[in-house]
Amino acid sequence: MINKYRCISLWQPWATLIAIGEKKIETRSWNPYYRGWMAIHAAKTKKALPKCQEEPFKSSLEGVELPRFG
Repeated sequence: MINKYRCISLWQPWATLIAIGEKKIETRSWNPYYRGWMAIHAAKTKKALPKCQEEPFKSSLEGVELPRFG
């Protein structure tokens, strides 16, 4: 049986925003022509985490536990 599920890798906070339904549009230049269940992989980076303290991300992520990078 062929696995028909797909996965997308995103940096935080975008991975969490998609998972909680706050980010509904992905703006990549490619179109996967795929409709169905998709796994979300939160790729590790420190570059995007400061965005979590800026609006509208801060209020959207309120109460959500994000990973801590040491």
